[in-house]
Amino acid sequence: MEHRSYPLTTRLSRQERAMPHSTKSSPKRIDITGQRFGRLVVLCGVGSNATGRAMWSCQCDCGTRTIVMGAKLRNGHTTSCGCVRYERLLKASTTHGKAHSRVYRIWAGMIQRCTNPAKTEWPRYGGRGITVCDRWMAFEHFYADMGDPPQNMSLDRIDGERGYEPGNCRWASTADQCRNQTSNIVVEFEGKRQILKDWARELGLSPWALYSRHRRGEVPPQLFRPVKRSQR
Repeated sequence: MEHRSYPLTTRLSRQERAMPHSTKSSPKRIDITGQRFGRLVVLCGVGSNATGRAMWSCQCDCGTRTIVMGAKLRNGHTTSCGCVRYERLLKASTTHGKAHSRVYRIWAGMIQRCTNPAKTEWPRYGGRGITVCDRWMAFEHFYADMGDPPQNMSLDRIDGERGYEPGNCRWASTADQCRNQTSNIVVEFEGKRQILKDWARELGLSPWALYSRHRRGEVPPQLFRPVKRSQR
């Protein structure tokens, strides 16, 4: 990770001014002003702690000011303001490097709508039995199976009655997903199956006329008869 350098200043903070200062210098105290210890540069001494140990004001490479015991600087115990530990924890918990990517947000959304009853999408997913397979509960496995989503495509279940699992998911366009909704009416005619909207487009008919006929119980070929235009 690249670290930005910040200008050093010896102006004392409120915390540093509050440290007890000795009016008499100790012959054993080693002056380490200006020295670097890991990411820390020593600015100045700020007195002693309750046990008489010398305390030093330091500036970290990340820009944070901190007070450190001199002995801990010299023995290598403290080498930063704490940012090194944070970076290590972050790296350990985010090994895939995709936490801010679109594919990660898609995965997280999938998990939420299938496992969290507080989500508005829950009734249409987890609430009706749509689940995420055990393998895909880990982002790394989901990403290994699905990869990055192509532009203008999102996650779609091929069989809307099954859950999110390998073999039942794909990256699909909005139009493809609309055709795959459970609310769609699929009609088979002469060996061909497609939704009413696609039949209307193919035959040059009004989708609303087909929906109305279907609600009345009509089936092909009567369902697909030409629409009579009203006479004025």
